[in-house]
Amino acid sequence: MDHTMWIVFTAGLGQKCERDSECFDSSDLKQKTVWCFGQQCACRSGFTGEGPRCVIGGDCVTDSDCNHLENSACKKMLHDRYRCTCQDKYLAAANNTKCLPLYSYEVICETCVICTDVWHNEVCEVSLQCTYSNETECQDSKCQCRTNAEYKEGQCVLRKVGIGSTCTTSDDCNAVNDAACVNKVCVCLDSHVPHPLDNRRCLPKVKHDQTCSESIQCSYSAEAECVSGKCQCKSNFNYNGELCVGSVGLGQPCGRDSECVVPYDLKQERVWCRGSQCACRQGFRRDGDRCVIGGDCETNDDCNALGNSYCNIKVRDRYQCACNEGFLPAGNNTKCLPIANQIGSGCEYDEQCSHNLGKAVCSNYQCRCAEGTSLRDDTTCVATEVSDTSSINVKRGMLSTCQCGLHIIMDLLHDSFAWEELLQPEIFPIISAFKNSL
Repeated sequence: MDHTMWIVFTAGLGQKCERDSECFDSSDLKQKTVWCFGQQCACRSGFTGEGPRCVIGGDCVTDSDCNHLENSACKKMLHDRYRCTCQDKYLAAANNTKCLPLYSYEVICETCVICTDVWHNEVCEVSLQCTYSNETECQDSKCQCRTNAEYKEGQCVLRKVGIGSTCTTSDDCNAVNDAACVNKVCVCLDSHVPHPLDNRRCLPKVKHDQTCSESIQCSYSAEAECVSGKCQCKSNFNYNGELCVGSVGLGQPCGRDSECVVPYDLKQERVWCRGSQCACRQGFRRDGDRCVIGGDCETNDDCNALGNSYCNIKVRDRYQCACNEGFLPAGNNTKCLPIANQIGSGCEYDEQCSHNLGKAVCSNYQCRCAEGTSLRDDTTCVATEVSDTSSINVKRGMLSTCQCGLHIIMDLLHDSFAWEELLQPEIFPIISAFKNSL
């Protein structure tokens, strides 16, 4: 019997160290899984941290990265990630720190469990005792089949795992490409959809006019289908850049929401089919052929489709949906969007910027001063006036000019000032006018 004494310090994972012997893992008395790397205690290659312990499953590129873990190999796991794991016919043992041969008494005795096999539904202490089948584990102190297997004729047989099958981890769903375990059920990844006839296949979602094999891939619109190998709109529907929509206007007969269409509503967020007629959704009212803010309401919930709004009392005790404080009607009176309070704020429409910032516009989704204007007092865009070229101040750094010696003195105050700023529409005309006067 080996009576070797191992004397170690107790620096845990992530703590500072100078040599391997300082590092400690309570389940690794011989320090085979932990070392001092980069002056910190870390798991050796082949292992990964699990709380204060190092266990099988470290990231790898080749098998040589798993050398510290005997009987292991670098294998491709879920989402194309490679990890060190036990070779075929070997099993993770000793609290998931060693790869030992399947069915051997060494496996069971290595974990200090009585060396006896345990049969199905009999009392066990660890899964290694349940040697009667490959797909077994010790659950609630009894040998049972794994989640993805069932007991048949003295064996635990793998179920035909597919989309909708129960699972514990995503590894249980490995039989299906592009699937994961979500809420204990195997589902396709967000970028994929289940095959309509084979629950062991996930198909990629496809955009309009791209290659497909099944109509379910054309999930960008309820009115799209796979036609001649490409996602296309169904008959009597047209692609508007977002969805496949019909051509039925307000007040006209309809059978479903997707048939209805109004201008400036690519995603059909403001129109629906109600009472067999196309109508504006709650929160909106009809204005000619359009749906705009101001629909009748009784509670704030009636304005949910509009967003950023509430049910406001109007004239003669009539209640209508209106934009919340700090928001304004934008996009041709179809959306409630936040009011911008400074240049550089995010925006979608000009009115968000001009409400508080003067002659400001929305450019590349940011509020900017309009052409021919400049920022005054860091708060308002005003028209640029060129009246006295001997004294011109441009806020943003501060550009000062004078006639003394016919030269320009650049006095860069508070902020850093990039020369490219001089080419901005609101500044360049001033500089040009001054140069022409010299």
